[in-house]
Amino acid sequence: MSKHFHFSVGVGGLVVNDAGQVLLVRLNYSQSKDKWMFPGGYVDEREMLQQAVVREVKEEAGIEADPLGVVGVRHRLDETRNVYVVFLMRYVSGSPTADGIEVSDARFWDVCQIQESDEIVGLVQAVTAGLNRGALSEPFRELYVPDRSGEDWALFGW
Repeated sequence: MSKHFHFSVGVGGLVVNDAGQVLLVRLNYSQSKDKWMFPGGYVDEREMLQQAVVREVKEEAGIEADPLGVVGVRHRLDETRNVYVVFLMRYVSGSPTADGIEVSDARFWDVCQIQESDEIVGLVQAVTAGLNRGALSEPFRELYVPDRSGEDWALFGW
């Protein structure tokens, strides 16, 4: 019989503005402290992934953004046992403003700066490399959310 482990689930927002720049935040915690990362965080109990990413982007960076679809999933087996889902998001409004708690700074970066900087978390560099190749033009989209009470799930795909 297999042994089951508990995992946490996190989300990150790859927010792209009209100039093609990517929103990043400077982390105040974790092994990536002082590095730049997508705004995001843990999904709350009874919260859908797409709701969590909208909330986290607003809380950490002061930006309103709409999720367009999933562009990456990271599965981590270290002590965090975490699954992290990256959403491509359309910038709607707001100026990048750090929350001062979880993040110390927030700003839009040019994709070429992200690829060249050693201050960026590797996951961000890996995902945003797809922007240059056009690989993120067709993210997994929300295909189905049941319209029946008691069924809390969503399907993402092409």
